[in-house]
Order: sequence, then C-alpha cells, then structure tokens
Amino acid sequence: MFFQSRVINNQYNRIYAIDLYLEHQWADDQWEATQHRSFKPVRTPSIAETPFVVNNTIPAEKVFTVTLGIFNPDVELKNFTINGVPLTLPEAINQGIVLTEVQHPNGTKSFVLKVPFTHPLIPQKYIGNGVREFTLNINYTLNIIPENAPYFHPATIVCQIKDVILPVIKGSCTEKSLVFEVTRGNMDHLWAMYIEKHQLTSELAAQRGYILTNQTKFILEVPLFSIGCIYEDISLRGLFVRVELTLIDIGTLVAVLSAVQRCQFPTKQLLVCMPNGVMTVVAVTMEPIPVVEPSKTTLLDKTCKPKEFDSTRALFTFTVNTCGTRSKIVENYLIYENEVVYTRALFPANAPVITRDSEYRLTIRCRYPLNDTMKLLAERKAVPAPYSKKSLGSLEFYPYSSEQRGPKARDVLNLKARLARDVTFSQFYREFPVSKSGLEPLFLEVVLLHHQNLADHLVLRDCWATETPELDATPQWDLVTDGCLVSGDSYKTRFHPVSASALTKSPHHLKRLEVQAQSVANHALWQQMYFHCLAVVCASEKAGVCNETCIAGDKRSARSVELADSVKGYISAGPVQIVPEGEVASVQAAGETPPLVPYIPVLGVAVGVLLLAVVVFAAKAMRCWVSI
Repeated sequence: MFFQSRVINNQYNRIYAIDLYLEHQWADDQWEATQHRSFKPVRTPSIAETPFVVNNTIPAEKVFTVTLGIFNPDVELKNFTINGVPLTLPEAINQGIVLTEVQHPNGTKSFVLKVPFTHPLIPQKYIGNGVREFTLNINYTLNIIPENAPYFHPATIVCQIKDVILPVIKGSCTEKSLVFEVTRGNMDHLWAMYIEKHQLTSELAAQRGYILTNQTKFILEVPLFSIGCIYEDISLRGLFVRVELTLIDIGTLVAVLSAVQRCQFPTKQLLVCMPNGVMTVVAVTMEPIPVVEPSKTTLLDKTCKPKEFDSTRALFTFTVNTCGTRSKIVENYLIYENEVVYTRALFPANAPVITRDSEYRLTIRCRYPLNDTMKLLAERKAVPAPYSKKSLGSLEFYPYSSEQRGPKARDVLNLKARLARDVTFSQFYREFPVSKSGLEPLFLEVVLLHHQNLADHLVLRDCWATETPELDATPQWDLVTDGCLVSGDSYKTRFHPVSASALTKSPHHLKRLEVQAQSVANHALWQQMYFHCLAVVCASEKAGVCNETCIAGDKRSARSVELADSVKGYISAGPVQIVPEGEVASVQAAGETPPLVPYIPVLGVAVGVLLLAVVVFAAKAMRCWVSI
C-alpha cells in the first residue's frame, strides 16, 4: 500500500493505493496446470485532510518553533511568506531562519521552522503591565510532485513575554526651569516623548528653547515661561507651574507612561499672558523713593484694584477686554497694553506741591500672533459737493499692510449697532429680519464699547443704506455724510440727543439716528434695507471739533483732516423689511441673529507670548498560542 497526494480547491487530500495481483491455477484432462494472472490497481476516493500546525515555542528561548505536517513523501516545501514578505529557502537560511524536514517511520514527513523573536520581520508591541507581544504570520507554499500542483497553508503564532523594562522618569526644579531625567528601558525604539500634543524632537526643542541632553540618560530642561508650561496658580506666595511629559506608543498612539513635574517659583516682578486672554501681573514697587503703597495701586480703570498685595508687591489678574486695556495691531501681532498706576494723595488735593517724586507708572503688554488672519480696511469715497441727489457711493477693500499704511499701529474699535422699537431707545429688536409698516420711522443706535477714555467722543462720520448686507452694495442711499445729515426725496434723517443716565454713563460714546420715510411708492429702498455707518473716535482734546456735528461744506475738508488720524470702525444692522400700510408682516426670524455685523476681522488668539516689564524670568509571565 502506498499514498498519493492531491490538491482540490487548495484543500490537501490523500489517496490510499494498492496494486492487486491475482493468479488463478487449475488442472484438467488436457493440461496438467493452467495459470491465469491479472493485475488490479485499487484506489480509495480522495480523503480531505487538513495538515496541523504545532507551536513548540519556548518563550524563554525567544525563538518561534513551528511544526507543519503530516504530508506524504510526494510533497515538498518550495518557499514561505513571513508577515507579508516572501522568502525562498536560501534567503531564509541566510537571514538566520532554520528549516528542518523530519521523516517519520511510516514514510510521512513534517517541516519544522525556527524564527528568532529579534528577526526584523517579526513585529512586537507593548500591551501593558510590562508585557510585550510578538506575532509570526506565516504562509507556506508546498508543491505536489510530479504534477507540480501548489498548495498554500497559512498560520499565525502569537507569543507574549513579560520582560519589558519601562523608562524611569524623575523630575526636579531649578531656579529658572523644570527638569526631567529619563533612564532608558529596553523598548525605547517603540516610544516617542510628547509635551502637550507635540512630539518632542530636536527641532521642537530648539524652537521652544528647551535644553536636551541625549547620552547615557535623556535629560530635558524646560525653562520657565516657555511654551508647554502650565500655570496652575499665581499668587504672591509663588508661581505654581506644571509640565507634563508623556511616553506614547508609536504604533498605537496610546500613552504608555506619563510624568508630571510641579515647581514653585518666587513671584518677583512678572507678567503672564494666558492663551485665553487673561493677563496676570505682579508689580514690585521700588523703595524708598518714591514711596508707593501697593494696596493703593490700580490699573487704567481705577476700579481694577490688586487681587493680592503686601508691603512691596501687588498682583492683578484681568482679561484683555477689561480694566481699560488698550489694544492695537503692530505688524503681525495683536498687542494689549495696560498700566499699573499709583497716584499719591495730596492734601489739599488742588494745592501746588513741589516734589521730586514721580508718579509710579508701570506699563504692561501682552502680544499675540494674528494666526495669519487677513485684515481688511474699508475706505468710502465721498461724492464731492454739491452732493448728488442719487446719493451713490462706492467702497474699496484692500488687505492691510504695514508697509502700505505706514509704521503707525492701528487701534481696534469695538462697536455695536442695534435697532430700537421706538423713539425712547429703551427696547431693541433681537430677531431679524425686522418687519416695519409703510411710513413708520426707524431708529438706529451705535454704541462704542470698552473704550478707556470716557471723555472721548464717538462721531458718525458716514451712514448709508443698501438693499443687501455688503458695505459696497449698490445702489446706496446716504443718510449721513461727513457728519452732516442727508435727506433724500423720499426720506428725512435726524439725530436724537443722548443724555447721561444709569444706562448711559458716557453719552459721548453713543449716537442715535432716526430715518423717517416720506414716500414709499415705487422706491426700492422701502422694500428691504441694511444700515451701515463709519464711526470715528474723536479725542477729548479735539472736543471743539467733535461737538460741531455738521460743518458748512467749504469747511468740511479742514474738519476731515483733523479727524483723519482718529480710530475708525465700520458697523452694520439689519435687515429691515417694509410692508405696505395695513398689512401684517409675516417675516420669521432665522434664529437668534444679532443685529451686529462687524467688518473688522476677528483676530484668533493663539498661544500667548510672555513679556516682562523689568524682570522676566522582574518575575516573568509567558504565554504563546497559534491560530490557523
């Protein structure tokens, strides 16, 4: 009896074969002996058999040992693939892979494959608790002779070993930095170090001013105030800073190890600019001349007093849009500026005093990059006098450039516009579009917000109406030109005076304009309209010019020159839809849309840049298994 191999749809089959020999002998009257011989081959049907894979791996040896069998003698191993890489038998032997063919007494055979864990084709990964996992994906290619029919057999062997030595991270503090000392482990090639969400590379370290030492031990020094420092608390007791160093698995991006180092630094004179727009400053007064009481220092807004103070220091914490903070754009940075001020009390207050002591004043600035946001300026071309009855104008937009506009910094003007329900200006529309009937007057209010100088005046230099929300939309109907009211054939305009009250503490920062339709017949303006205004801030020392709401035409150019250097801003409100008299408006507001449409770009605040006014400162558990 002998065996034969067959492959049917990549299924290994075995056939048992016997060649029968039959001899028949007999005698009769004619012959002494007669023989009849016949040969009969007998074959069984193909019997499907699945070869087995035996995992004989001993984890301590760190070598995969895999046996594949059992096969008939007419099967030979041609080559195999390890983790997707095909290898011929000579190539495998040259790479340190051992292949042995084992003969069994019954004539069958098996193949034994040995692959070291350290082979470049064997992946490994950390699965936690000091355990790493090795995986061998193998696909055998066998050949049935003499037919040369190929047969493929895949198998996967996984082995886990608890032998991982993780790095040891120790932290310490110096006078001006936080330090991490990392003792290496045995799988460092699988890890990457991260600070925040950024991988710690030599390029990142150079960019942020970190100090790296990569020798027997890995040492990272993070200077105080560099990017990556997290400020947990700032008080006169100290500046509490935290830095987090995380070990990330390169393959899975899962955190393997994390270390946090906290340090306390003395709060001498410093300024911290938070990414969320919070400024914290510790001002140190100089003694004995001049004598300054820290408890009585303030910011530009006298109501902003120290959060903490002692005999020589005062701590202020405030946001960049409060406490009289000034803002301006210089090149590619948005700069916020305030002052710590101490004014000595004199008795009597108005009496002349001769003294060599100067008033204490400490300027503090925070600088934020603009994130490459495009800044746009708008200039409205006025129609030369006498003014056209069509009241048409145009707008030109161009990118802001420090070279084109000169080196002077441009302040940011914060405006708000809203439409009042009636002449009292006590209630305002919140949902838009607003629906108004026929000849009903419209009331527009423009407010200057968060301006540091209460004596400055807000001036509506130009106001106009359009059918669409664009500033430069055409046609346009002038309402105010160079501070003077403009009335058309179908409408009239007038300013409403603003008096000081509990709601309007600074009437100079608020302007109110009424537009009254005279006729709405066949007029495009009285279907839908948007209001736009160019406002300027007139400094208090120019109060005489500011108070002259409208100047005769031949003198307007002089007033315009005086206001040319004033801070400008554009604001819009609307839309307002006009329906005929007697009809009920059916316009539904498309969500809570505020009437304010600012045309000064929103500047994205990125990571704050820190500025300082004076002083900146091993039992082993092993397990392996096989899957086919």
